[in-house]
Amino acid sequence: MAAKAMRRLSHAALTRREQDVLVQIAEGRSNKDIACRLDMTEGTVKTHVKAILAKLDAMSRTEAVAIAARRGLLHL
Repeated sequence: MAAKAMRRLSHAALTRREQDVLVQIAEGRSNKDIACRLDMTEGTVKTHVKAILAKLDAMSRTEAVAIAARRGLLHL
């Protein structure tokens, strides 16, 4: 348990664009919808989602939102 917490703390902070994508994920939006709303390609959204999951050590979009909320990175 402590090792997992240390890994989470060691990950780099989310970029501003990753934070923007995370907010959209928290609102339940699809990659396609996020791409349209943030004026980027769907492939770019997928890249941001992968980075978010890695940085937050999350297995899913839902877990990423929960972790971000617990860390105060996202206010629901």
